[in-house]
Amino acid sequence: MAPLTKRKRPVVEEISFDAEQRREYLTGFHKRKLARAKKAREEAEKAAKAERLEDRRKLRESRKQELSAHVTAVQEFSRKAALEAGDIESSSSKDEWDGINDDENDDDNITRGVDGEDQYVDEEKYTTVTVEAMDLEKEESEDEEVVAERMRKREEREKEEERLRKKKEARLKNGPKEKKKKFRYLTKSERRQDRAKVKMGKAKRRKEREGDKEGQRKGGKSSKGRKK
Repeated sequence: MAPLTKRKRPVVEEISFDAEQRREYLTGFHKRKLARAKKAREEAEKAAKAERLEDRRKLRESRKQELSAHVTAVQEFSRKAALEAGDIESSSSKDEWDGINDDENDDDNITRGVDGEDQYVDEEKYTTVTVEAMDLEKEESEDEEVVAERMRKREEREKEEERLRKKKEARLKNGPKEKKKKFRYLTKSERRQDRAKVKMGKAKRRKEREGDKEGQRKGGKSSKGRKK
């Protein structure tokens, strides 16, 4: 049996230390956290958008089915009313509805009895039937407006949260603001005391000035007497 050979390990010629990358890693925790939150928010918005599109598709399908059932019921009612009036025979089946054609440019898409008004008169009865087509595009546009309004409110809320966050960071960075001293009007007694203090101060300064002048006069007389 041949002896086992040791696998050669790659030789590392040099190990370099990048101080800039280390500083970026140590000071970038908050930045990376915000990036992860932003990515998660974008993914949630994409999922919500896909869910809204699926709901709208299901809503269109359900409305199309409701429209088909409505048109069928109206045609059945019209046929029965016409039979009662004696306009057509009970065996007539020419106006049966074949469903909705998805081709918008096809003229056969407009079925008989839609967007019209028929009158049925009998000896004892008078009936007027009005059939109107459902405007699916209008309802879809209203749904899109609701979604756009919801997205706009969400963006405004996110901007407001971002503004409050920046304001809070700036307040923490600059430190607490100095409290302003509250201004208060003095009462009548306090104003009287202040005026009395001012008068006393003026009288005291006047006496001091008079005393200084008296001392200067006395000092001048004594110096003249010594000279003689």
